Amino acid sequence: MTNVKIVTDSAASLSPSTIQNSHITIIDLPVFINGKFYGSVNNISSDKFLHLLANCSSQPVIGPANVNDLTKLYDKLGSDGSQIISIHLSSALSPTFKTAQSAAQASVSDVLVIDSKATSSGLAYQVTKIAEHIQSGYPVELIAQGLTNLRCKTKTYFSVANSDQLINRQLISRFRGAIERKLKTSYIYQFTNNNFNLMMRSRSCQSIENFWHNQIQKMHNENIVKLTVLHAGETQWANLIQEVLANEFPFITIESRITKPEMASYMGLESTGITYLLG
Repeated sequence: MTNVKIVTDSAASLSPSTIQNSHITIIDLPVFINGKFYGSVNNISSDKFLHLLANCSSQPVIGPANVNDLTKLYDKLGSDGSQIISIHLSSALSPTFKTAQSAAQASVSDVLVIDSKATSSGLAYQVTKIAEHIQSGYPVELIAQGLTNLRCKTKTYFSVANSDQLINRQLISRFRGAIERKLKTSYIYQFTNNNFNLMMRSRSCQSIENFWHNQIQKMHNENIVKLTVLHAGETQWANLIQEVLANEFPFITIESRITKPEMASYMGLESTGITYLLG
């Protein structure tokens, strides 16, 4: 049986034990401030990156993966005859998927590159499932086919109170963003079909709370098997959501983590996300 190895992004919300036990290779991306190299995402904690995002006059920028470096990585991992599954953060959020495609074409190894079409937690769900299927001896083609169903069963919602990165990422226009910033507008997005869909914008905290209340009621009619809360430093709101979810779904283990730099650079500060997987 051919050995299969996994390559993915640091954006995946994976525990160190999962990375080690499943022999997952994490791509390291450069971080620039004022056009100068500052460090790499694998060596900058999420807390540190959020501090930079909040306090630097010139916001940190995560650079793309290097095609040549990624090609060499694939060549090295496949030198023993192993196949490689390289799965990445949604192509709508990061250029790494396209870079990986170019690197795979240049590599002498057998590499299957997959667009997870998911945010951090959704990517983690897919990587975990890939690792399970590899352990069970599934062929690469069958593993890839199974991910389509997993994506359909993954639901992701974000609440965002700080619009700076939404403006930078052109999810909202600069003109509208400037006005709504003064009005202290908050936003609710759903990530689906590889895109962010605006569900609500409101100046009222009560309206945002009502949305989450209604969403949680809908979740009671779904067969949820995994639930993850990610936040960009907004611990009070994240803790409140986790507490509510724990009371509503006492038999489901709920993970709560600070978001990785790749997602923080997209959604910005004061954002909280919920991702859950249906059985």
